[in-house]
Order: sequence, then structure tokens, then C-alpha cells
Amino acid sequence: MFPPVETGLFKLEENKQDYYVTAGRFVSFKRLDLAVDAFTRMPDKKLIVVGDGPEMARLRAKAGPNIEFPGFQPPTVVRKYLAHARAFIFPSEEDFGIVPVEAQACGTPVIAFGSGGALETVIGLDDVGANGYPTGLFFDRQEPESLIEAIRHFENNEHRFIPRAISEHAANFHPERFRGELKWEIEAALSQQNYKLKSRHVEKRSQVVIGATGTEDMETGARVEAMNGCLDNANLQRVISDLCQQDFGLSV
Repeated sequence: MFPPVETGLFKLEENKQDYYVTAGRFVSFKRLDLAVDAFTRMPDKKLIVVGDGPEMARLRAKAGPNIEFPGFQPPTVVRKYLAHARAFIFPSEEDFGIVPVEAQACGTPVIAFGSGGALETVIGLDDVGANGYPTGLFFDRQEPESLIEAIRHFENNEHRFIPRAISEHAANFHPERFRGELKWEIEAALSQQNYKLKSRHVEKRSQVVIGATGTEDMETGARVEAMNGCLDNANLQRVISDLCQQDFGLSV
């Protein structure tokens, strides 16, 4: 089950402009230096690096004139950069990675380092999804040469990336789907626990038949009834609502 992403805030844009974009906090593990180094070696291609952080000065110092640093931007501006880009560059390794999903929600392909969460959220050229279209491609080494090769491969196959299909794929990470999956997981867990308690209840009843006092049998039965109460719709909805609000800031 993946974290929810507010994909509904991002509008599909089918008319792309001639630039690439990356975004994030300017810290070392984000590997934005990799994108800067690669595009500095490709002066005919424009890169926009959105964000701010302690690595800003170092990245600016090494960047070529084809790389722009607009600094920290409000969400509305970031969404425009993502929507109009030819592709989003994702050079870091992360457990999930929300921005690549947001870029795809705009219909923008993702060129990502092939490790971590990107392998779960991006459909590569050689692994098309149910709609028959890729949503990005991967490079296998966190080195400028590997990223450069991936960008060239992307441009040679750019006709295969359909913005509407990419956006439809991103909708799989919408909060509504997350709520449905969370509800299913909770129901499955409660049902399994309910089954275990009922099994113990049957075992206790068999002990009563062969001479047990019946005290523990009554206690087990009470626990089963309490667990049955947890499975009604009102209580289940309350549990889901609490989890969504506390852990993900979502209202149900």
C-alpha cells in the first residue's frame, strides 16, 4: 500500500515545452548535483532546478548557463513547472518519492534512478502497464554518464509517452484509492483476529463439555462479542478516519 498523493491538484498538460525539470530540497542525498553535472555537459538542453537548501551555492557554482535556479516556489508555480516540462528528472533513491507521482499526474514522463520507490511508481519503457504505455524510464547508475544516456534514450522514444496515459497511471495514487486499500487492510486484519478468537472460543466450549468450569469460556465469548463490535461499519469508519487524519493529514 502506497502513501496517498493529492493527484487531483495537478492538471493534465499535453503541450510540453522544451525544458527538463527537477525539484527538491538542496541536500546531498537528493543527488541534484547529478542532474546539474549531466546537463552542464549537454549545453543544448535546458534544466530548471526548483527548490532551495544548503547545497544551493555549490550547485550554482558548477552549473552551466543552460541551467536555471528559480529558488523556492509556491505549490502553484511548482505545478506549472512540472506540467510543461518534457520530463521530470529524479536522480535520488527514496522509499517512495511524491514529486515523481505529481509530475506524472500532469502527464509528464519521469527519468529516474532505477532504485527504491521509483520502480513502484514509474512504468518503464520495457514494462508497460495495463494501458499499454510507459510513464518514464530508468538509468542504472548515479553517474552523469548514465543519466545522459537515459535522456538520449528518452528523446529517441519520446513519441511513446502519451501524457493522458501517464496522468491516468498517477491517479492510482489518489487518496481515495488509499482510503479504500486502508479499509480493506483493516477489515482483513480484524477478520483474521476475529477468526482466531472464535477458534479459541470453540476450543473453550469443548473443554466445558468434558468438565471445565465454564468461567474462561464466558470470558472468551465476551471477547469475541467485543471484536464483533469492532467490525461494524461505524467503528471501522472511525478507525480509518483517525489513521488518515493523524498519519497523512487526510479527511475522510
